[in-house]
Amino acid sequence: MSESRKSEKGKSGCDEDEASTRDARDEDIAVHARGIVRDGVSSQDRESDIANLPLVRLVGLLFGAVFTLVGTLGVRSGFERLGLPSAPAKILRSERIGMGDHMSSAIVAEFKVGPDLYHRGQVRMGRDNMPGDVEDFPVGSTAAVSYDPARMDRCVLVPGVSGGSLVFLATGAAFLGLAAFAHARMRASGQSGAKVST
Repeated sequence: MSESRKSEKGKSGCDEDEASTRDARDEDIAVHARGIVRDGVSSQDRESDIANLPLVRLVGLLFGAVFTLVGTLGVRSGFERLGLPSAPAKILRSERIGMGDHMSSAIVAEFKVGPDLYHRGQVRMGRDNMPGDVEDFPVGSTAAVSYDPARMDRCVLVPGVSGGSLVFLATGAAFLGLAAFAHARMRASGQSGAKVST
């Protein structure tokens, strides 16, 4: 009786050891499989990123060139207006127009150059008037209008480089930087031109 219980106990211990060994082996196989899948997905992601680099470079170059060109022209125009002649003006109209994000201001300045009388309302070159311009140029106040004798339609109350031109320049620089980064990644990955190695 005692020997039978010992035999059953020993057999039960062996079964438990075998089950434990199978569980450990199955867990190792599962971990290995997960690692293979994860590495495969990571490899596919890297290949996809590399394949998109030529498009990223092209977009960066195109948008960078356009934004930089517009910003450069605006900055140059702003500097040119710093040296323009000016004339004393009187503000005839100053009120906010529009609603919400589309709110701006309508300014009318009257000034005289020689025998001719002009009415102009652009505050800054290269951008729309801002709602706050109403406080800077109230009705009845005086101001100085910078004008171009060759083009009297291009008169401003605040000469100089506009903030919009600087924003265009900064955006262009960001796109060009993105293009340079994509080009560097392409060279590091062995691509040449727009050809993607598979």
